[in-house]
Amino acid sequence: MQSVYGLVDPRDKQVRYVGKAKDVHSRYGQHLVFPHKNIAKDAWLAELKAAGILPELLIIESNIEDSSSWNREKHWIEYYLAQGSQLTNVMHGNTANRKPAKKEHEQPLLKGKRNIEDWINAKKAAQILTEQNGRKVTEQYVRTKGDEGKLTTWQIDARTKLYSRKEIEAYQVKPRGDGSVRRAVRKDAREKADSSDA
Repeated sequence: MQSVYGLVDPRDKQVRYVGKAKDVHSRYGQHLVFPHKNIAKDAWLAELKAAGILPELLIIESNIEDSSSWNREKHWIEYYLAQGSQLTNVMHGNTANRKPAKKEHEQPLLKGKRNIEDWINAKKAAQILTEQNGRKVTEQYVRTKGDEGKLTTWQIDARTKLYSRKEIEAYQVKPRGDGSVRRAVRKDAREKADSSDA
C-alpha cells in the first residue's frame, strides 16, 4: 500500500511538491538529506533550509493499492496545478525538473486558475487532429505549431507542455499539395536545360 503526500511551504501553506511512497516519513527524510536531480525542488528546499525552516509533510491520500498509486499521484499533481500551485516536481512522475531553455517564442504562463481538463498533451492533440483531418498528424507537428505560436500552450514544467483542447478541436491542418507544382517546375527546368544543350 502506498500514500500520496505533499511537501508544503510553511510560509504560505502552498503545496510545492507531490509524491508517492510506501513509507512517507522515510521518504520525507530523504527529501531533506539527499540532493536530487530535481533542480527546482532542491532550490526550494535549500531556500527553506537557509531560512531555518523545514517543509511540512501533508498526507494527501493513503492506503492506495500499488497498481493505482501512479494514477493517484498524477491526479493530485493535476489537481494542485489546476488550483494554481507552483509545484516543483515534474508532471506525471518524479524525474529531473531541468531548467527549460528560455525560448523567445514561448508564451508566459497564463494568469489565474486553469481547469486541467481544458488542456491536453501533444499525443492526445495529434490523435484529435488525425481524426478531424482524416490523415496522420504527428506529435512533432503539434509541438512545432506550439513553438511557432500558432497554438496556445501551457508549459507546466521543464518537460511538459500542454495545448488548449478548444484550440486543437478548432484547428484545421492545411492539406499538403499533391506534388504537381514541384513536378511541373522540374519538368520545365529539364525542358529548358535540354533546349539550351541543343
